[in-house]
Amino acid sequence: MRCCTPGQIPDAARLERLTWPTGFVGEQSILLALVPAVIHHVGAYYPRGGIGVIPHALFETAHSLGGEFQFTTRISRIRCTGGVANGVELSDGELISADAVISNIGLGTYLHLLDKDGVSAIPVHAREKLESLPLQSPSVCAYLAAKGRVDPPYLRFRTHDQPDGCRLLVTPSVVEPTLKRDGRSPARLIAPMHHGRAKSVGKAKQRDFLDHVLAEDWWRKNFEGVRVLATRIPTQWGSIYHLFRNNEPRDDGRIYASRSFGTSKPMDSPPLSGG
Repeated sequence: MRCCTPGQIPDAARLERLTWPTGFVGEQSILLALVPAVIHHVGAYYPRGGIGVIPHALFETAHSLGGEFQFTTRISRIRCTGGVANGVELSDGELISADAVISNIGLGTYLHLLDKDGVSAIPVHAREKLESLPLQSPSVCAYLAAKGRVDPPYLRFRTHDQPDGCRLLVTPSVVEPTLKRDGRSPARLIAPMHHGRAKSVGKAKQRDFLDHVLAEDWWRKNFEGVRVLATRIPTQWGSIYHLFRNNEPRDDGRIYASRSFGTSKPMDSPPLSGG
């Protein structure tokens, strides 16, 4: 999420720092280089019940404090006065005033959603820098049910000396054994693609790349059998979530308008789906 408190549009230097994860080191995603460095040198925790309990806990806490949730509501513009964000305009024209606006749409927040007043608060050279930043396409991803022994580590990385050569196998049952059901453990196989390459090759080649990753032997060797439950390629992520030019990081396109008062009201839809 991008949080500007108390609502001031960030200066050029902060904007550049906020967007650094979208770049690459050679052909490898900076994010996939950062994650193992943090885990192996600092350590990490996995929540009991799975990663889904985190947004659920955040929702319950905010709801108990009077937070209002409007799901499936589209934002057409972030309203600003004097370079300060002070509300949002919905796609149906409704205006919601706010003391602060938090957006997790990333670059699209500054390049697409700010009104004229907000845009004018960003120096031209900073806007040009944002426009020219290299982007990372969402990964190809396979959701798996694996039968057999699941050994540590929880995150298993592998790199190939070739374009789009980074791989990640995620096996959460290593740290949360209760996730195993009927002798099968959940797993995800992930491989990021360079943004320009994913865009140029199209859906068919993206699918071919996913099939190639699934056919590799390194991640299968400890499993007795694997069932592919679902898959996604870069263009599918973009059709499901609000992404800036189909780039990482994957987010759900939520915007939060924070007020210092208000009461809760019934949810329009559940805050999250299973898993």
